[in-house]
Amino acid sequence: MIQRIQQVVGNVNSTYGLANVKLIMFGSKTCPHCQKMNEFFTTEFREEYFPVWVSGENLTWFVEIASVEYEVGLPEQYSYAVPQTLVLDKNGLVKAIVIGEIVDKKFWAAMLESMG
Repeated sequence: MIQRIQQVVGNVNSTYGLANVKLIMFGSKTCPHCQKMNEFFTTEFREEYFPVWVSGENLTWFVEIASVEYEVGLPEQYSYAVPQTLVLDKNGLVKAIVIGEIVDKKFWAAMLESMG
């Protein structure tokens, strides 16, 4: 199942021509939590971050991720919630998915450091 999520990351990277991104946040432009996360990441982790706004083709990608989360047992209210931030290691592999608004620089710095 992780291959399905990794495929979404590959699609995002190739569509937007990304390199060296470690944080991919799926969010809605109408969600206040997503907006706060976007402001935080843009300020604190600009080089490692890319937002994917859930609409159009991006909606299909988000639904694929949420479907995998739901299939492995995450309750629907969490698996289909935004913001969701995919944390990638130095090879671009998904190592964690963080659901919700966390604007703690130490948390994200430690998360990135643990990814290598």
